[in-house]
Amino acid sequence: MMSTLNQEMRRKLHKRVNEGIKRGNRIGTYWHCKKCCAENLYPNIAVGFTDVGFQVWCENHNINMVHYDLCGNKVKEIK
Repeated sequence: MMSTLNQEMRRKLHKRVNEGIKRGNRIGTYWHCKKCCAENLYPNIAVGFTDVGFQVWCENHNINMVHYDLCGNKVKEIK
C-alpha cells in the first residue's frame, strides 16, 4: 500500500512513526484504508472497543476496515 503514496505523504508518515517510537509506540504494522491509498488521501482511522472486540474504521470513507471478535477473552492493559 505504501507504493501508492506520494513522496510527501511518505515523509509525513515516516516522521509520525519516528515520533511515536520516541514516545513508546510499539506498533509494528499499521492499517491503511485501501480506498484512501488509492485516492492518495491522508489516513484517518478510528480504533476502539465494541461489544465483542475492537474495530478499525475509516473516517474518510465511513467504512469498516476490520472488526475483531475477541471471543470473550479478557483484555489487559499494558502500562
